[in-house]
Amino acid sequence: MELNIYVPALIFYMMIIDRIDYYADRLGFIPPSFRLNEILKDYKVIQPSIFPCVVDQRGVIYDINSHGLVDVNNTYLRIDTSDLRSTDIVFDVGSHIGEFGIMASRAAKHVYAFEPLTHDWVSRNADLNGRENITVIPCGIGAIGEQDIKYFSKMKRVSMRPLSVFVKAYGCDFLNSNCEGGEWTYTIDDLIGIRRIEIEFHLFSKNKRLELIDEIKKFFNVVTEQKNQVIELHGWNHNV
Repeated sequence: MELNIYVPALIFYMMIIDRIDYYADRLGFIPPSFRLNEILKDYKVIQPSIFPCVVDQRGVIYDINSHGLVDVNNTYLRIDTSDLRSTDIVFDVGSHIGEFGIMASRAAKHVYAFEPLTHDWVSRNADLNGRENITVIPCGIGAIGEQDIKYFSKMKRVSMRPLSVFVKAYGCDFLNSNCEGGEWTYTIDDLIGIRRIEIEFHLFSKNKRLELIDEIKKFFNVVTEQKNQVIELHGWNHNV
């Protein structure tokens, strides 16, 4: 009887510790020398052969075997990369720390990582993981001009360019996009030459236009998943 009470209490305690660590880490409250989920050494969030190490915003290097990175885990579980080809040009829009770009670069020909705020983290992580086929582009994707971009405590006025500029310049076979609202600036003409798309559509964005999803469905076989205010769209082009 005592064991039956102890086990749920332990699980609940672990869940609380994990959530505190996650939010405190994302808000920058935890110093590099002390991290709550170092207590829980059994977190294995991604195969070490794919993403063996990562540096965070404070320059602390983590070994994936000993520290759980929530963003890396979410990327690994959310995006199907089983059909990546060795000839593919991949766009990683909203690259963050490079979690998707580094994973994709192991299978694809080249990855272009678009990240206006944390492009230095992407470059550092690409170097740490020995990925030479990643080009980091420090600009935002959206309507041409400049825009104030904020992600948690990081804010910056950044240069914006439409997706079409880069599709024409480099070509694109696989698009992964998680750019906090910039996805609504895409046009169907930007996308119809791309074989595979993985796009997060943020419903809380002021510039959302749901008709874009209907347009995509005319050219792509689509699977969508809605989680709160986010639609995850997985698309396979009919004609490519």
